[in-house]
Amino acid sequence: MNFFAANCPNCGVLIEQRTEAQNGQLHHLCADLAKQQDWPRGSGIKIGVVAWKRLLIAAWERAHERPPEIYPAIDGNGFDVVYKRSSRMSRQEMEGVLHFGNAWAAENGVVRTKSGRQLRAEEEGQH
Repeated sequence: MNFFAANCPNCGVLIEQRTEAQNGQLHHLCADLAKQQDWPRGSGIKIGVVAWKRLLIAAWERAHERPPEIYPAIDGNGFDVVYKRSSRMSRQEMEGVLHFGNAWAAENGVVRTKSGRQLRAEEEGQH
């Protein structure tokens, strides 16, 4: 099944949304970060998978000079920063986020673990 993120602003062609495999890779990366990396660095505090996902996407968006949307908070206390949702990213954008996130993880000493999908593929290849 194909899903589309949006229409190209220049030509109107539908842009394919990120794949389920890419989504799984991002969640696996964020799970490795959540288990191994404290944030802020040196604090001893572990944050969850969703927080890591949001941090990676926000950093990737800034690296590509894509500004966030900033709105007054609906409860009247300050402002909220809103970045693009991963479910609305194109395959190419998600590929960029994964490359960025894996590079950041490597630079920060995060050891990548194998996903269930990778382990099953290895087992099938051994038979």
